[in-house]
Amino acid sequence: MSLARYDSGTGAIYSGTVIDADGDAIPSGDLVSLTLTLRSAKDNSVINSRNVQNVLNANNVSIDSNGTLVWEIQPEDTTVGSGGVDDHIAQFIWTWSDGGVTRTAKVVHTLRCVKYVPLCTYDDVEMNLADISADDRILVEALIESFSVRFEKMTNRKLEKTTVTEIFSPIKGQQDLRVSNYPITSVTSVKQDADGDFTGTLSEIDTTAYDAVAGKDEGIVSLRYMVYHGGAGTVQIVYNGGLIEPMTGVNAATNVPWDLKMAAIRQVAYMYQRRDSLGVTSESVSGGSVSIQIESDLLCDVKSVIDSYKPVSY
Repeated sequence: MSLARYDSGTGAIYSGTVIDADGDAIPSGDLVSLTLTLRSAKDNSVINSRNVQNVLNANNVSIDSNGTLVWEIQPEDTTVGSGGVDDHIAQFIWTWSDGGVTRTAKVVHTLRCVKYVPLCTYDDVEMNLADISADDRILVEALIESFSVRFEKMTNRKLEKTTVTEIFSPIKGQQDLRVSNYPITSVTSVKQDADGDFTGTLSEIDTTAYDAVAGKDEGIVSLRYMVYHGGAGTVQIVYNGGLIEPMTGVNAATNVPWDLKMAAIRQVAYMYQRRDSLGVTSESVSGGSVSIQIESDLLCDVKSVIDSYKPVSY
């Protein structure tokens, strides 16, 4: 079994060698069958229609006379929805004839598909840690992911700059609503309906009746001379906003605010260095025991930076 990280919605190449029970390569002409099944670890759903799919030189998979298998992973194979991270489990099963007996073998490859805004990269962390091992790259990237998710939960905001359709449930008399992705770049529409029906134009509020400029840095959309409809799911705001423009590749975190990027680097480096000391409250030094005071798993300066990005009350 192997595991590799993939950006959601991107293609890649996976390669290997199809072998028999003795470890010898099986030429494509000697194979009876070769299938691929790809399922989500979250809900076991089939990904990209790959359910015991024939991939013997078909459906983006090729195998040559040396038994070398190449799977051209498609964007649909790595796409994840809400939640940001999902393991897509790929299972190759092949059969071949061995002295008149049909043999079967399989291999499993996990595609760790991620869709999130990284606050730093592996290369950033590597530059700050002299003893980091390249074998721990997946671990470090997982720590980066976990810190990014934690930042969003602690600040109650989403990092990615994107177009969002968001539904709200205002309380009676509420005049201001805060969106999740801010600063706000632009607002397409603000609609409200007591029944939550936003399909028609009658529910749309005139652009002169709301303001999304004065409070754009805090994500506030305010009504000028009335209040929002109170109730569950009565308001819809379509807008573009977010702190960080999403990018892919080695420069994925180049447009992260510098203080936030450095906080992420320091925190991830700290978690990596303490990976072998989880739950440790004391250590032996020169034959004695030294107690370790751990008030928080967040570094003090990192927590201060996170606090500075929390929304201001309104």
